[in-house]
Amino acid sequence: MKRSSRQTMIKLYAQAVISELQQLGYPNDQAKAVFFRHYRDMKRLFGLEQNVCDFAKMIDEFERAMQKKHDPSDPNSIAVGHLTRVRQ
Repeated sequence: MKRSSRQTMIKLYAQAVISELQQLGYPNDQAKAVFFRHYRDMKRLFGLEQNVCDFAKMIDEFERAMQKKHDPSDPNSIAVGHLTRVRQ
């Protein structure tokens, strides 16, 4: 089956964002996993209007925020562990 130009554009955009995540220091498999973990929600919120570099930086920012441990002594730290969800 032949891909439509829109599907091709989305695939190329995704590949470019994954490549940018690799340049930000994520290994290949981890870059893909991080991308797919955040892609659907971010696409829904921001669309595909961001350039790939900015989209990758936002994904990186969200991933770092999710991985950051709550520090009760830091007044700027907010516990959000109960808000995160895991997609299957």
